[in-house]
Amino acid sequence: MKNISSILRLEYRRIIFDMLSITIIFVGSAFYSFYYPFPYENDIVRKMPVAVVDLDKSDLSKTVVTMLNNTESLRVLSYPSMEEAKKGIYLREVYGIIYIPDKFYKKVAKGESPTVSVFADGSYFILYSTALTAATQIVLMTAAGVKIQKMSMMGIPINDALLLQSAVNLTAKPLFNPKAGYVGFVAPAIYAIIVQQILLMVILLVHATGYERGYGYPEDASTLTILFSKIIVYLTVYMVVFSFFFTAGPMAFGIQLNNSLIEAVMFAIPYGFAIIFFGITLSVFARDRDAVLLVMLMTSIPFVMLAGFIWPDWMMPDWIRYFSYLIPSTPGVSGFLYIRQMGADISDVMPKYINLWIQVAVYGVTAFLAVRWQQKQRQFIF
Repeated sequence: MKNISSILRLEYRRIIFDMLSITIIFVGSAFYSFYYPFPYENDIVRKMPVAVVDLDKSDLSKTVVTMLNNTESLRVLSYPSMEEAKKGIYLREVYGIIYIPDKFYKKVAKGESPTVSVFADGSYFILYSTALTAATQIVLMTAAGVKIQKMSMMGIPINDALLLQSAVNLTAKPLFNPKAGYVGFVAPAIYAIIVQQILLMVILLVHATGYERGYGYPEDASTLTILFSKIIVYLTVYMVVFSFFFTAGPMAFGIQLNNSLIEAVMFAIPYGFAIIFFGITLSVFARDRDAVLLVMLMTSIPFVMLAGFIWPDWMMPDWIRYFSYLIPSTPGVSGFLYIRQMGADISDVMPKYINLWIQVAVYGVTAFLAVRWQQKQRQFIF
């Protein structure tokens, strides 16, 4: 017990007096949990400027243009020709073109299906989707009105005309992301990965600092004592970082949380232990602070891709998917998304929960062996 208390004091002092580690824990956590979603707080596209080239000039085409301009997502700018509209795209005056061809009304009145072309800036997917969705809905709705009016003039009852025009009423509602915005989709997943990266960075940085400066432990300290002390210290760090990302951050930006905090904490327990044991295992290779920062920077994007929320894991090669199961963030990200965003219970994410506990068991053994090896090699732990 004497060794545990003395080692705990040493561990905490080494973190507290390492300015970079303290900055990463507190400033980094606060910065990423609040600043990362901030630019996307207003991530619903409103009044996006689009060019409309109306060659028909009919009452119907003018109605289409008016309705497009009255939507919340679009702001219509009229252009006389496609050439002028293309210049507007190149100059970033507009981000899409809606082309209404000549004889648009006549073809609709005859029951034909004229082609209304929609061109949108594909370099911004959200802008492309906004222009395409709004234009499609308005044009179809307006054209349907003309066809219904024509059928009514032919003596078909209005109710029958409505049924003939549209046999199905479709209502679309985004689940688990009411605003259908970027923050509600990406931020919770990124939060889970940032928690992992911050904790790993602190573990490896403090170890590399100790290796460079010669930090050590009492000679009679056992491997289990050292490992147990590390676990306590890094669990403290984990709780601080976790509290930023999974309570304050989502609440500040209105990210929907569909389950109790108890479920999230139950899942967070193996996630934290897996990261800690994973970091202690990797600390065998941490001998240079600059190298640690470089490696953590280089692995951030691969970990994001392997998590499966940007690119579906079933579309990855088998060997990459199997490799991803070795990284805590892979089951951690999807598990937190299911629990906090979709309202799932632990039973619903049991495969991911088991995956984390397997990592805890495996990395717990490798962490013990890493500390033991460092003792035998008389390496300074930290």
